[in-house]
Amino acid sequence: MKILLDECVTKRLKKHLEEFQVFSVRELELSGIKNGKLMAYCVENKFDILLTIDKI
Repeated sequence: MKILLDECVTKRLKKHLEEFQVFSVRELELSGIKNGKLMAYCVENKFDILLTIDKI
């Protein structure tokens, strides 16, 4: 499973998900990208989950 952690999610979570491929927005240099474009990036790059804690 391929997971992308949004910038609002603590990077400390990554160590608890070691059995998965986990990337952060920061390490992929995607900081500041709006959620719609970030979701499109996830689809294009075959991410299974975009984990965020944003509120509407």
